[in-house]
Amino acid sequence: MLGLPGGSFLPGRIRARGHARLIVCRYPSLKIKLDKAALTTLGYSTLNDLKLVVQCSDVSTGTDYLRREKLMYGLHALVSPFHLRTLPVRLIVVGGETLEAFLVESEEQLEARYQAHLVTSGRVSTSGLQRAAYVNLCLFNYLILNTDWNVFNRHNVECFQLDNSRDLVAIPYDFDYSGMVAAAYALPHTSQDIASVYQPKWLGRHVSETELKEGAAVLLALEARLRGHIDRCQGLTDRDRDQLLKRMDKFYAVLKSEKKLLGLLGH
Repeated sequence: MLGLPGGSFLPGRIRARGHARLIVCRYPSLKIKLDKAALTTLGYSTLNDLKLVVQCSDVSTGTDYLRREKLMYGLHALVSPFHLRTLPVRLIVVGGETLEAFLVESEEQLEARYQAHLVTSGRVSTSGLQRAAYVNLCLFNYLILNTDWNVFNRHNVECFQLDNSRDLVAIPYDFDYSGMVAAAYALPHTSQDIASVYQPKWLGRHVSETELKEGAAVLLALEARLRGHIDRCQGLTDRDRDQLLKRMDKFYAVLKSEKKLLGLLGH
């Protein structure tokens, strides 16, 4: 049951999501499917899937992880027109405990908003992606020190096709294994050949010099907005804010140096 203002409830089903969080977190992320008939009766949209990211534990580190991950979604919304929306919520657990959480836009909501169709099976080649959006995704993940994604098998990436285009667009999600979220349980996959999630690694494939420079120019123009978003983010500790801004310094040092930027391509 989902509680509504006024004491009424919406019936539905709930299940845990996220394999890693099921193992390491006291509170797993959740997927909620509400009853469509009940939604219609109340005058709501019949888009009935909800994704809920919940604080990992009941200690301060659990809420710190959550706030930093929500911040990653906020930063991505600033750099790309194709992004997942989030909404902060509080959960009241039976017994009176209150947990921090946030809703993440579901697949069906994403399809409706972008007038698109999600790829739900098969493999995806980077050659079939809209190039500017793909380079933007690669640069953003490089910024936040995220290597826990793969377009080919759609790992932590939603791929969809706009109704008026043949190109696919990829949107990243689940940032808890990124260095900027800095969850204690986050470890890089052995295939990445890096020592920790704090070590930056470029994962773009078949990106040209021109594409990379054009993508970098987009993020360079947004530097002040990104820094301002971190400065204004509520709930961050001073230490977290300082660490995030230091990573921004290093990222923009790469973008502002043509030699360092093209070095990402191995040039």
